[in-house]
Amino acid sequence: MMIKRNILFLTALLTLSGCQAALDVSHKINKTLTFKDFEVYRTGAYYCDLDIKDNKINSCGNILLRIQDDESYASLTIDLYEGVIYFADVSKSEIDGWLKYLDDFIAWQPKESSDFIIVESSKKQTHNMGFSFIPKGAYPVEYRVVGGKKQFIIANNNSYAFGINEDNIKTLKQEFISLKTMLK
Repeated sequence: MMIKRNILFLTALLTLSGCQAALDVSHKINKTLTFKDFEVYRTGAYYCDLDIKDNKINSCGNILLRIQDDESYASLTIDLYEGVIYFADVSKSEIDGWLKYLDDFIAWQPKESSDFIIVESSKKQTHNMGFSFIPKGAYPVEYRVVGGKKQFIIANNNSYAFGINEDNIKTLKQEFISLKTMLK
């Protein structure tokens, strides 16, 4: 009986370790065949599709963190399924500037729901990957109250916008802090 249990345990162990090795190999093959030189992770933060005209929040989705394999920079992205919005490319030398930028939003205290601030972001894209609504170079970012919550708005064409509320900005701030040790 003891021998059967040991053989069963050894078989299960070998099977599971073989599955992990197969997953590692399939990941490497997929990465090679798709020419991806980056990894994508969920941040735990969410963006929302905002209706500025009607002052309401429509739907929300995950903000993803895309880190280059060489760890030279990372991008915060919104995956729209038909395309990707890259709204923050950051290298290690830019992290402190981004942290201040996020802190400025957290510190902003609107006096009434119609208050908003437009600030010029000096943050820019550093690559040509995919499809993006954010132009290269500096772009305006708004701090605005939508649906009763402070929103950090990263794309706005006066009818729709993508916004990140204060709680999610705090989550992204923690991601930026962790990037200090991840990026080269």
